[in-house]
Amino acid sequence: MIPLFQNFILFLVYCLFAYWSANFAIADPHISAAALSTGVAVGALIIWGLRLWPAVFLGALLSNLLLGTSWLVSLGIATLNAAEAMITAGLTLRYVGGVRAFYTAQGCLGFFAAMSLSAGFNGLGMVYLLSLEGPLSGGKGLLFATTWLGNTAVGLALVPFLALWRAHPWPGFSGRQWLELAALGLLLAVTAQLIFGRLIPLPVQQYPLTFAAMPVLVWAAARFSQRESATAMAALSAMAVVGTLQGFGPFATLPPQEGFLMLQSFMAVMALATLCLGGSISQAREAVRAARAAQGELRQITDALPVLVCYVDSEERYIFNNRAYENWFRRPLEDFQGKHIKEVVDEEAYRRLHPAIEKALSGERSSVEAKVNYPAGERWVRAECIPARHNGTDGVIALVSDISECKKAEETLRRSHEDLERKVAARTLDLTRLNEELRKEIAQRKRAEQELRVFAQAVDHVPIGLTVFKLEEENDPGSFRAVMVNPAVRQQVGVSPEELRGRRLDEIASGLFKTAIPGELLEVLKQGRPRDFGVIHYKDDRLGENYFNIKAFPLPEGRIGVAYENVSSRMRMETALRQSEERFRMIFDQGPLGMAIIERDFRLLMVNKALCRMLGYEPDELIGRDIGMIIHAEQRHEDRTLTEQLFKKGRGASFQNEATHVRKDGSLLWGRQNVASFGGG
Repeated sequence: MIPLFQNFILFLVYCLFAYWSANFAIADPHISAAALSTGVAVGALIIWGLRLWPAVFLGALLSNLLLGTSWLVSLGIATLNAAEAMITAGLTLRYVGGVRAFYTAQGCLGFFAAMSLSAGFNGLGMVYLLSLEGPLSGGKGLLFATTWLGNTAVGLALVPFLALWRAHPWPGFSGRQWLELAALGLLLAVTAQLIFGRLIPLPVQQYPLTFAAMPVLVWAAARFSQRESATAMAALSAMAVVGTLQGFGPFATLPPQEGFLMLQSFMAVMALATLCLGGSISQAREAVRAARAAQGELRQITDALPVLVCYVDSEERYIFNNRAYENWFRRPLEDFQGKHIKEVVDEEAYRRLHPAIEKALSGERSSVEAKVNYPAGERWVRAECIPARHNGTDGVIALVSDISECKKAEETLRRSHEDLERKVAARTLDLTRLNEELRKEIAQRKRAEQELRVFAQAVDHVPIGLTVFKLEEENDPGSFRAVMVNPAVRQQVGVSPEELRGRRLDEIASGLFKTAIPGELLEVLKQGRPRDFGVIHYKDDRLGENYFNIKAFPLPEGRIGVAYENVSSRMRMETALRQSEERFRMIFDQGPLGMAIIERDFRLLMVNKALCRMLGYEPDELIGRDIGMIIHAEQRHEDRTLTEQLFKKGRGASFQNEATHVRKDGSLLWGRQNVASFGGG
């Protein structure tokens, strides 16, 4: 059913904005340089659905009839306007994600493509229909460019503003954020007045100052959400249009038709750049939030383990400790940070543990068993040292588990064996039958001891999922049956140990048989050597799509242990980070403004194509050179002094000034430069 009330409201709003947009008509009363009704129509269809197209059609029909257009041409124009709104909204909803498109750079580019395509289609149709009414003032090319650029620019400036405020109608800002937002709004208004208002003399307005508003938009994108970025762009566009109509700004000095074409291009470029930058920053923020959430989950998991888990760097100083350290050492967790292992354990324990740590630092996994005196009491422990790398520095992940009960059991078994052997030796001649029974009992105890060792080896891998399989049919990897499953599998694959225990490998992980891993598990069992499969991509209907880090190691009595860790979150986070870096590189290299990054010694670290094109250099001729080579000699000292002050102030500091640059051929280039500190040198 067609929602009549919503269509009626949209019809009234569309007619109002269409009437208002007629004030911006330059070459023809039917073609506005700022078609606000187009942005309202596209935004409404994206937010509430394509069922509102009748309101767009009827509103466009009535608006054109009021302008004195014939019924036939009015019907055609109304059809074109409704089709433009439906094409843009339909493509955005179907292929870009609707309102969610404005939260990513890819989505913003997709919306731009849809808006530009439908606006071009509308422009061609409008030129043809209006030519039926009589000769066109200004020519077909000018009317097409005005319609295409005007609708595209208004769509980029107005639709994200409407959609994002509809999705999040009220910002939950703190007091400091409200103050910053007020400062941002004030600076935006002042900047717009400087460019398109009365604050500076008219001759100065002829300078290319239009992109001086970009730092304000970058501020909005970097410090706030896409909603605030879209609002800033919409406000700037409105002030730019009003100022140009009043005869102010760099575009007002041109003939009206050319001036409004330049204004439309300015609005489209600034809106697209702001939306893409804000989308990239939003994606980066989301990746950081995901990384922090994963770090918090990892901390909860490690704190819940009954073993000591720590990470020490190459200097054997603690970087990370789980909550078990507080219970074992009776000290706050903060006391371990940055301390050397010698400062925590006694000298004898360190002497026993040190060889395993050195071996792990050399890149080889190792383990050691030792008796250590803890404040909570003396314990037999097994320390598993795993090579690791954190923030580009080699280190060791140590897993220390309490094996005191196992040692007690071994000691009991050893004493039992000795007792049995003494009894057998004393009664060998007279008690042959008893001796045979005792030998059987010894064999049974040895088997029990072997089973205990298998269990102890499996328990050593508690931080990750572990399943012990036994091959039931020779050369058939599908007959591997799970005989032991540790509790960690629930966190790794989302299935309880009870559901896996006793089932065959082809029932547990059918997707694994699409790879060569089952056959390689047979080789691990036959050759008796462990195997690290690294990270594999796994997918089936039961477990879904994930990435697992898999290791396999042989065990006695025809058994094999498989350890696996779900690293899907890490892989996605690395992919998101890589994509974010690629987007930054693309924006930097392809941006229309000349941009460069310098180091503290004033040498150029990076330059983009626009800067090289302005100055006539190749990138290799500038990178690594002092920036003074492209600054006029009279301004070098002042520019260097301001930049040194900027470095001292740190991240976020900036300054603007007019500078004279020297091209490669010795000619001078006058422009306005904006310099900002990223921090970190």
